[in-house]
Amino acid sequence: MRRSPSDLRGAMGRVDRRFWLPVLVIAVLGVGLRLAVVQAAEPCGPEPVGGCYVSSGDAFEYRLVGRSLAQGDGFQSFDGVEAAHHPPALYVYLGAWQRIGVEGYTGLRRATALLGAATVAVVAAVARRLGGRRAGWAAAVLAAGHPALWINDVVLMSESVYQVAAAVVAWSGYRFWRRRTLGSAVVLGAACGLAALSRTEGALLAPIIAVALAAGMVELRRRDRLGLVVAVGATAILAVAPWLHMNATRFERPALMTTTTGQSLLLTNQPATYYGDRLGSKAGYELLETGKVRAQMGVVDESTSDARLAEAAAGFRARNVGRLPVVVLARVAREWGLYRPTQMARDDHLIEGRGDRPSDLSWWAHGVIAPLGLAGVVVLYRRRLPVSPLVALLVAGTFTAAVNFGLTRYRAGADVALVIAAGVAAVALWDVLRAHLPSMVARLGAPRAGTTVDAGGAA
Repeated sequence: MRRSPSDLRGAMGRVDRRFWLPVLVIAVLGVGLRLAVVQAAEPCGPEPVGGCYVSSGDAFEYRLVGRSLAQGDGFQSFDGVEAAHHPPALYVYLGAWQRIGVEGYTGLRRATALLGAATVAVVAAVARRLGGRRAGWAAAVLAAGHPALWINDVVLMSESVYQVAAAVVAWSGYRFWRRRTLGSAVVLGAACGLAALSRTEGALLAPIIAVALAAGMVELRRRDRLGLVVAVGATAILAVAPWLHMNATRFERPALMTTTTGQSLLLTNQPATYYGDRLGSKAGYELLETGKVRAQMGVVDESTSDARLAEAAAGFRARNVGRLPVVVLARVAREWGLYRPTQMARDDHLIEGRGDRPSDLSWWAHGVIAPLGLAGVVVLYRRRLPVSPLVALLVAGTFTAAVNFGLTRYRAGADVALVIAAGVAAVALWDVLRAHLPSMVARLGAPRAGTTVDAGGAA
C-alpha cells in the first residue's frame, strides 16, 4: 500500500487503542528477556569467558559518577576529580536510581534493562505511523528480541539511553513533518538534544533531519522553512548548553561534550590499527595505563590528560596520513560487519564485555535485519515518505566509526532505525507474497502445455 504525506498526517493524528495492547505485551516480554540475561550473566574475571559481563572500565565509571550525583557531589569520579568522560545522560539516569537505594551492578543493570520497554514502545509507534499496525507490531518484536539492542540494555553503557533517544528522534522527526509548526520543531530539537547528551554523535541529528525535512515542505515560504530549521537547532543547543557551560568552567582546558577525544585518537592512530589484522579497529589500552604518556601525567584533570593523549597520537597520524583513506574504509566496514565480522564478534566479547553468545547472536541477527531495514528505507522512499529521520541515524553512526574506529556499539542508533524500517519492509514483503503466492502456486501446479490427462487422472 502506497502512503502519501497526507496519509501519514492522518495516520499520525489517531489514537489506536487496539494497537497498543499487543505492543505492551511485546515490551513486557522484551524487558523479561533483558532481565533474564542480567540474571544469568556473571561478572567477568581478568579474562572474559562465556556469557559474563564486564564490571570495570566504562561501566565502573558510570556507576561511580552516578553515585557522586546521588550524593550531591556533582559529576565526579576518583578522589573527587571532575568527570566528563562521557555525555551525562546515563550518569543522571543511574544517579537517580542510586538516589533511591539501587546499588550494585546487577541492580543498576536491571534499571537500564527497563529502558528497553521505552525503546520497544517508541519504535512501534514510529513504524505504525509509517506502515500501519502490522509494521508497528513487527518492529516491536524486532526491537524486543534483536540482540544488538537488548545487549546494550544490560551492560551498563550509554547506548541503552541513546537507543531510547534515537527512537524519540525518529518519532519527533515524523511529527515535525506532519505538523510543520514551531512547537513540533521545538520537540524535535529537544529530542536531538537528548540524543547528544546520550552519545556525542547525537549532535549530528538536528541539522541533518531539520534541513532535509524542511527542504521538502515546499508549500511553506522559504523564510518559514528557515525559521523552523533555526528553531530545531536553537532548541537542541539550549538542551546541551548547561552541560557545555559546566565543562567550559570546571576543567583546566576547554572541553565540549566529553574529555575522551585524545583517548580515542590514541587508541585508533597507531601501527596496530593502521596495518595488519587489526586494521580499522582499536588497540593499545595498555598505553592508557602503563605507557609513557600516562606515566608522565601525574595527577591531572581529565581535560589535561586528554590533551596530552591527543598530542601523543598526533605525530603518528601526521606521518601516516596517506594511509587514512584505507583505515577509514576499514573502520566503517568493521562497524557494518563487512570486514572481519568474526573478529568483531570476538572483540565484542573480550574487549567490550558483551558476552560470547550475545555477541555472536547479534551479528547473525544483524545479517538479516540490516538488509531488511535497508529495503524498508527503499519502500518508504518509493511511497514518497521522508526517510531522513532514519537515514540520519545511519549517517551519525557511520560517521562516528569513520573518525574513531570500527565498533559495534557505535551502531546503536542505526540499529534502531534499521529495526523500524525492517518492520515496514517485513509487512510489505508479506503483502507481496500474499498477493502473488496463490497464482504462483497455481501456475506451478497447472499441467504443462501439450500434456493430456486420461479419465483416470494419469498424465
